[in-house]
Amino acid sequence: RVSDLDRGQLAALAPYVLELAENRDSVAVVLVEQAADDLAGLVNCLARRMRWSGGEFPLALSGGLLLNHPQFVSLLQTRLKRRRMAPATLQLVPDPVQGALLLASR
Repeated sequence: RVSDLDRGQLAALAPYVLELAENRDSVAVVLVEQAADDLAGLVNCLARRMRWSGGEFPLALSGGLLLNHPQFVSLLQTRLKRRRMAPATLQLVPDPVQGALLLASR
């Protein structure tokens, strides 16, 4: 059933999955942990391409999941630390363009 959902409908399910994970639903825990791992992998890949060595880099996060669920941001930070990637700065920004401009100004 989930495969038939559009992007917005699928995103609307995220708060429910996070709540289930907080209540230790085993399937939801796996989904949330995998999402954090995947996002940490993307951040890691981008940091390498930008030649930000030693894990010191600015990070701006945007999107409803990241802006509204601090527990997911915390999990992402944990996953980044496991990869020896700790952002020098981390900012939540409501608009992705704002985040890009913020990073470009550094």
